[in-house]
Amino acid sequence: MIIGQVSQLLLTCIGDGKARGYLCSIKQFDFIIALCATEHVLSNTVSLSKMLQGKNVDLIDYEAAKEASVVINVMKVERDDPSVWKELYERGKQLAADVDIETRIPQKAGRQQHRVNIPAETPEMYWQRAVYFPLVDHLVQELTDRLLSQEDRFLGQYLVPAKLKAFNSGVQGKLYETYKTDLSEKKDFDNEILRWQTKWSHSTEEKPVALTETLQHANPDLYPNVVTIITILQTMPVSTATPERSFSTMRRVKTYLRSTMKTERLSALALMHAYRDMPIDVEALIREFCAKKNRRLAFEFH
Repeated sequence: MIIGQVSQLLLTCIGDGKARGYLCSIKQFDFIIALCATEHVLSNTVSLSKMLQGKNVDLIDYEAAKEASVVINVMKVERDDPSVWKELYERGKQLAADVDIETRIPQKAGRQQHRVNIPAETPEMYWQRAVYFPLVDHLVQELTDRLLSQEDRFLGQYLVPAKLKAFNSGVQGKLYETYKTDLSEKKDFDNEILRWQTKWSHSTEEKPVALTETLQHANPDLYPNVVTIITILQTMPVSTATPERSFSTMRRVKTYLRSTMKTERLSALALMHAYRDMPIDVEALIREFCAKKNRRLAFEFH
């Protein structure tokens, strides 16, 4: 049904060369079966993806890694369950039938320069081996490499001042072994950690609870190893959602009709859009605005 609707939409634009190309692309069985397989496989990762985009993801308890293990196990079970693929294949066949597309094994390449001749007796077996298995195996490998194999790196969250009470010698040893290629000598690292703990144990100011806030309070000249660990940790997949949101904000602010906007104005509007829920003292803002230049208009405040 969906393929048919898209086809009708593209047919109305058939005079356009791109529309014709898109139409030919989607009216292929490899596209349809890949669409069905991808939709099903990625549906297992929706909850994990939403959790990873949260601002306060718990890295210390490996919540992300635990959920990734669950998703991986689900994928492996479904990969070995023939009924799952059979249902996906039947759905793909139905979508293909709606637009009169034949389900068959593609013609084999003679010299195999650009395509592997996957051995299969039936179209169902071919597309399972050509599309479904590689997709599931790739996602399992990516989740394992990015989350499960990086668990010890998440211990860097113990350096957040609000969590320093739970920092102990065991965590300190694992942390150094994990990041040692980017850190100074062990003795210097231990001394720096001791100073970092002492600094926040006697501090009366409010302790940061997030990685970004911690980085703002860490002087790179005094605590270079702490800054290094926090910086690396912020590049991990469970901690990049916030900066990535700023890219989406900039796309909404700088439209094609405002493409000549300069950097300073773009940054200001992006910040206002991203933190639009933050309360603003309007009177203080007006006073600052009025004090910037000598203006002809006289402002009075009561």
